[in-house]
Amino acid sequence: MAYTGMASTFKTIGGVTQPNQYLFSIENLATSGTVVSIRRLLVQMDATAVLTAVMPLIRSVRHGTPSAGGTTLAKGSFDLTQASSTLVQCRGATASDLGTAVTLTPVTLGAVQWQQFGMRMHTAVGQVLAPDFDMLPIIVADVNFNYKLAAGEGLSVYYTTPTTTSNPATNFYFVNCVWSET
Repeated sequence: MAYTGMASTFKTIGGVTQPNQYLFSIENLATSGTVVSIRRLLVQMDATAVLTAVMPLIRSVRHGTPSAGGTTLAKGSFDLTQASSTLVQCRGATASDLGTAVTLTPVTLGAVQWQQFGMRMHTAVGQVLAPDFDMLPIIVADVNFNYKLAAGEGLSVYYTTPTTTSNPATNFYFVNCVWSET
């Protein structure tokens, strides 16, 4: 029976001086005998300031070697009688909600797998609900179309901003991931 797990990053504050800020990474280490099937990967962004520039672009990217830095995240389980492989790891960019950023950097990046714009508020009046930004095609939620990570592969989520005004330091992000191991 396959193990199914989940992880969530801490709430990470945007960084106006960082054109690329990595938020999350899931990695299946090279010595693993496990295949990781990503079932859902999403980002939520809370935009808290009026944005007059291009909104941040959020990307998922496959990589080959483990990330450097970051904070190891706790892995949750849907079935407490099963355990995740110790060779499958999740990392985030902070060690606590709104904590000081801990640089998370994939070592060797592959092609961008999926990307989409975050949100932009043209006025700071009223309430804006944070939508789920799926970071892989929605078809991966179907059990027959999961996004697979073989041994030695990882998947990271980051945002990129064309200008420092595209990501106010008051924006907040978090990433949720659900996967299976076989």
